[in-house]
Amino acid sequence: IGGGHTRLVGNFARVRYISSEVLGILAGLQQEVAPDRGSIVLCGLDPVLRDMLRITHLDTGFDVCDDE
Repeated sequence: IGGGHTRLVGNFARVRYISSEVLGILAGLQQEVAPDRGSIVLCGLDPVLRDMLRITHLDTGFDVCDDE
């Protein structure tokens, strides 16, 4: 993001747990790219991680896809 990139894809296919700190970092990154009409796409989330995003209301701030 510091290099001017405003469209990012995060592949979480092998991730089974995300800490609250990582969720905070993702939310912060989303806020950084939003003014430039950027976006962050999260893909490969297993059902537990999707639930974590939903519970924390972060599911509305990210595009979530099944795969890249």
